[in-house]
Amino acid sequence: MSQPLRQVAVFGAVIALLLAATLAIMLWNDRGSRLQAAQRQSMALATGSDRLLRAELTTMERALRGAARDGREYYRQVPERAPALLAASVRGTLERNTDLAAITVVDDAGMPLFEGRGDPTLAQWVVPENRVLAGELYVGGLEALPGGGMVLLTAVPVQPGQWLLARVRLAVFQRVVSGLDTGRSGVVSISSRQGALLAHSLDPSAVERPLPRPIRPLPGADQVQALGVTTSQMDGVRRVVAVSAPRDYPLILFAGLSYDEVMAPWRTYFYVACGIYLLYLCGFAYLYGSMRRGAQRQARLADELRAGAAELALAHQVGKVGTWSIDRKDGILHWSALTRRMFALPVRHARLEEFYDHVHEEDRPWLREQVRQATEAGRAVNALFRLVLHDGSVR
Repeated sequence: MSQPLRQVAVFGAVIALLLAATLAIMLWNDRGSRLQAAQRQSMALATGSDRLLRAELTTMERALRGAARDGREYYRQVPERAPALLAASVRGTLERNTDLAAITVVDDAGMPLFEGRGDPTLAQWVVPENRVLAGELYVGGLEALPGGGMVLLTAVPVQPGQWLLARVRLAVFQRVVSGLDTGRSGVVSISSRQGALLAHSLDPSAVERPLPRPIRPLPGADQVQALGVTTSQMDGVRRVVAVSAPRDYPLILFAGLSYDEVMAPWRTYFYVACGIYLLYLCGFAYLYGSMRRGAQRQARLADELRAGAAELALAHQVGKVGTWSIDRKDGILHWSALTRRMFALPVRHARLEEFYDHVHEEDRPWLREQVRQATEAGRAVNALFRLVLHDGSVR
């Protein structure tokens, strides 16, 4: 059984390798498909949020640009009353746009011309790279309000040497990222290119905390960029991330789906595949072990049979005893090698009728009846009879 066992072992090992390779390929392809689907979903979230953000920025610019246009007209038509009329137009703009916390008329240095708070850093951020959608709106940094909360500084030119400095509530950006289908740990966020967080779908209060440093700079691109699986610097969660960093406005949109949530069904698939493979290994090990134990038992029985046959042959040889037996099923008479030599028989078996031909004719009827009764009753035959050998001698 050593050769069959080796064949079974080789065959089982080959099947195990093929099964492992098949399961590994299936798991790898399924993992890739899930990650690709998650990447497409995160890119769709970033694209949709980008459209919403553009709409909000356009609305904001339209409101501020309208007030600036009114101011230019006032200074052109009634310059002596222009400051008062511009202040009234600003108040109207604030009443119509609750997302604007304050609007101040300032000069090029950011100093207020009438009332309100200015911004001494104005000249540093009203530059082309901070321009929104190729329009007249410029985006600056974040500023803390005296009563709490954060606002985003924006500006629109009125006329040479004069700007409308607007402080925009961050709620306008939070609306863009709220209500999106990102799962339990997915996130969509908006930040400036300087690393100031403006909105965060998972934790709106995060805008009041500085982002971890260093911030990896992202070049502007016309299309949403797929970043693959990355670990968040804020909360350490692995996500499948896409980012929108358009060239036509200085804000960045991040959209990420939790890697653990995306891969949760795959892990179940992985455990099932491992269970199937282990089940196969256990079944094969049981089969191989059973076959090996059977082979060992058969080898022991074969050894015992060989030993018994050798002992019986030795006993026959020493005792000069020959044996014979009758197969009742097909009527064949078998005898031992010693019996064959004792009676000078050419073969070691013959049909029963052929055997009777060599029995002395006087003993033949009686022996035939004895054998018939013995075979029908299943008992031994105890008979003394004469055999006529091929040379005519009688035994």
